[in-house]
Amino acid sequence: HQLAVLIRADGSTSEIASTQIPGRLSRKFEGKDKGILVDFIDTFDERLNRRSKKRIKSYKDKGWKLHYD
Repeated sequence: HQLAVLIRADGSTSEIASTQIPGRLSRKFEGKDKGILVDFIDTFDERLNRRSKKRIKSYKDKGWKLHYD
């Protein structure tokens, strides 16, 4: 419940994983007002880049706010 930051580096495109893994951040806890998921956009390899884009689409479809750096 206290989980506030999660680094996701599994590279999966599973819709279930793209819901359940970040969903762990949404568990409420007193004093916790947000959860931060760090995922990676792979630009080195085209196949992995497509997988990154699929995860991003999944996050957007859920209405989650995304920030890019």
